[in-house]
Amino acid sequence: MTGTASVDVYMWKIDRSAVDAAHIRTFLSTDEKARADRFFRPIDRYRWAASRAGLRQLLSRELGIAPDSIVFGQEANGRPNLVGIEAVSFNLSHSADVAALAISRDTRVGVDVEDIREIRSDEIERALSIAERLELAEAADALQLETFFRFWTLKEAFMKGTGLGASLPLHDFDVSPAGPGLLRLKSAPTEPGRWRFDEFVPKPGIRAALAARTDDRDLVVQWRWADFE
Repeated sequence: MTGTASVDVYMWKIDRSAVDAAHIRTFLSTDEKARADRFFRPIDRYRWAASRAGLRQLLSRELGIAPDSIVFGQEANGRPNLVGIEAVSFNLSHSADVAALAISRDTRVGVDVEDIREIRSDEIERALSIAERLELAEAADALQLETFFRFWTLKEAFMKGTGLGASLPLHDFDVSPAGPGLLRLKSAPTEPGRWRFDEFVPKPGIRAALAARTDDRDLVVQWRWADFE
């Protein structure tokens, strides 16, 4: 297969005032409102609701239908999909005060956004494979934390892109920021050549990564800040 696979990744801030939160709840389904209300901290309720409202608004624009007409389902491993619409692949992520949504009509996508925060050594060992930890060790001391989150966002984006999510053992595949790319997948040795990756820094202290199963096609990505009314 030759050609290109295009992906749009939209980002938006999800820290909202109480007035904004009341407005964005109008985009949510009854089930989504109930889920938002289960968060204990108000900031977590706002952020979750803002991410879901943005998801509905952006998919509404892409599909040309009303936000409340969108019906979400799930794949076997829990990855959200669109009921009755197979032509569009999408994936949502949010961390701290930023959300990211990848949308494509050309390729299956996974996206992850993370705030760079302090982590323990045992978390690194649990998250990264031996090969990844060896590559991480080569990074300058001042870049260790940021480099870890480059690995982590790439891994998360890939896991979400496959649809396997947390059921894919973290040590069963290797990614590398050099490239960036997928170097090994234990269960499918030919799979690495079918995936392309891209990275972005939405703002200082935040990293994002995209994974797309493009087969032999080049990946064309547009990262942009979404505008909402």
